[in-house]
Amino acid sequence: IYAYVDESPPNSKWFFNPITLGKLARHLRDTWTATNRKARAYPFIVCSPVDSATGTCLAVGVPPLADDAHKSEFHNAFVMAAQRVQAKAKFNYFNSAVMEIQVEDR
Repeated sequence: IYAYVDESPPNSKWFFNPITLGKLARHLRDTWTATNRKARAYPFIVCSPVDSATGTCLAVGVPPLADDAHKSEFHNAFVMAAQRVQAKAKFNYFNSAVMEIQVEDR
């Protein structure tokens, strides 16, 4: 499941930080799965613009609620997806479920 934060000023200025964006992703996942039981089996990814001058956005993934392992496989999945579509991606964050990509590659 995928969501994108709009680039308009009231929204994007709050969600350029990976911690804040991760909290938003967990909240959206929890809200979505409360009304849609099938969604518990799917991970949730949220993107938000980081810098309009460089054209980058931040992607944060949270595991599905039905996942008992509590082990994030997002780093491997993000690396494979970036290679598959030849996207310019950076993994400069402590959390392996966070990546920075070019806006045109999202």
